[in-house]
Amino acid sequence: MRGQHDFRPGYSCESQVVTVCQDIADLPDERVRRVAKLIDFSKAFDFVPHDILPSEIAATGVDVKVVVWVQECI
Repeated sequence: MRGQHDFRPGYSCESQVVTVCQDIADLPDERVRRVAKLIDFSKAFDFVPHDILPSEIAATGVDVKVVVWVQECI
């Protein structure tokens, strides 16, 4: 599975969906099992003030790398 597409020139949410679908379609050929987590942060970004969002996410106990990633996205 490949990385984030949104917020990069020439990439979009739609191109991410196409990439993920292609990766899933290729799995039987590779004889590999993979697990993916898809997280929709839209409500968090829409309803929580951006200055407190990282601390709110950190309070849930997620890995600090996730908190840093969110800080870089806002």
